[in-house]
Amino acid sequence: LKPADFDYLKITHENANDLLQIVNQALEMTRLQSGSYIVELDRVVVEPILDTCLALRQQQLAEAGIVPIVEVAPDLAAVVADRAALTKCLLNVLDNAIKFSGGATQILVLADVVDGEVEIAVADRGIGLPPECLDRVTEPFFQADNRLTKEKSGAGLGLAITRALLERQDARLRITSHLGHGTTVHIRLKTA
Repeated sequence: LKPADFDYLKITHENANDLLQIVNQALEMTRLQSGSYIVELDRVVVEPILDTCLALRQQQLAEAGIVPIVEVAPDLAAVVADRAALTKCLLNVLDNAIKFSGGATQILVLADVVDGEVEIAVADRGIGLPPECLDRVTEPFFQADNRLTKEKSGAGLGLAITRALLERQDARLRITSHLGHGTTVHIRLKTA
């Protein structure tokens, strides 16, 4: 094979992986909407899940030139959650923070107790969202009408899946954002 052939194969492989991710997310959203997705609540320690998610996204973080700054409160209480579902939620949120970082070099990942619950916050200093999009950004297939968001791959399912998975765990999702200054996704979980 010629060097140009390897480049073509790499691009084809990346596009196939993007398409597979979209198909898998669409199937997952269908399972969530139909009620056939079962969560198994258990006592879960947050810090190892955060470590796993950051390790799984280490390559994407490095390729984007982003250093995660992680702050977990000492003796953070365990939460009531489905370990696999919480991991998916955090991966989706990290994916968005990386994807829309807009060249920022840091993402903040914070975990602490707030009002008797554990809050995990993932904050980027990227492109942010216009205020009119905040209420809709967790709807399936919604994407902000922004040139920078349209340049990124995805179907607009990550946050919809995250919200649905959190609701099934009696947890909450809140998003704050300032256009041009970044977005913070807050996940609130009941303590165990």
